[in-house]
Amino acid sequence: MSQQRRRQDFAASGSAGPSPVDNSHPQTISTGARVAIGVSIGLIVAVIIALATAFIWPGWADKLANNQQQENVEPTVKRRKAIAPSTSVTPLPSSATELVKHMPDTVGAYARKGIEESSNWKNAKPIEEHTITYSTGTDHGSVTLVVAQWPEADTAGTEYQKLVSHLTGEKVEAGNVRVAGNITGAYQFHRVGSTGGIALWRNDTCIFQVSGPFDAVKEFYTSFPL
Repeated sequence: MSQQRRRQDFAASGSAGPSPVDNSHPQTISTGARVAIGVSIGLIVAVIIALATAFIWPGWADKLANNQQQENVEPTVKRRKAIAPSTSVTPLPSSATELVKHMPDTVGAYARKGIEESSNWKNAKPIEEHTITYSTGTDHGSVTLVVAQWPEADTAGTEYQKLVSHLTGEKVEAGNVRVAGNITGAYQFHRVGSTGGIALWRNDTCIFQVSGPFDAVKEFYTSFPL
């Protein structure tokens, strides 16, 4: 009975015909349309003005273009230009030790010219010590390298500190020697007199000292691979 009543009520309400259209707010609709049109026109005018002045003042379009170009450019990595020696390398003697064999044939524009055993640091009792001459083939393009090795890094470190304390001239540079991110020694570079230079560094159990013209010494020790 209740279901029948609901169906009847629905039928009754549906038989009343379509609902009348409410035209009581025509002014509100018209005003909203005019506001929307006005906003659109305002936006278009603002865009036109921005485009017209973008490259005149304050120049933000140029800055934006430049920033986009910079973002698209890959970073440039500066590399040291390889310089081939202009003179030949003197072959190693047949009696060359493993330490001597590990010394580079060339260092930048410098080529090995002569090698001999030496005893500059004999009081510190190194396992071996050698003096090697490197040259570019020019009159003022030669440096002298002294290299020695000790059985332990601590012993080499103690001797390095003694040698540093006896260096003369003006200290120009100093710092740590690193191999694969690990500190394996230290270095110092001194100006000697008006034209000379000397660089001293330790790498683990070895000590190196190069002397010669100031610019030549700096170029040599910064290019030396050990």
